[in-house]
Amino acid sequence: MATLKTLTQISERRELRMWILGLVGASIVAVPLFIWVYQRRLDVLTGPWITRDEVGDGH
Repeated sequence: MATLKTLTQISERRELRMWILGLVGASIVAVPLFIWVYQRRLDVLTGPWITRDEVGDGH
């Protein structure tokens, strides 16, 4: 039973590690995507008459 208990502990740890890695990976993907969508939404809100070059973003 002790080996089964240690195996379940190891699997739980591995599952926790996978959860942490998944959350970190998702945040790494989600943060730039959120910033990009937010910038697009700002562009839509400001309208097509204000371009990035006129604002002075340099792009």
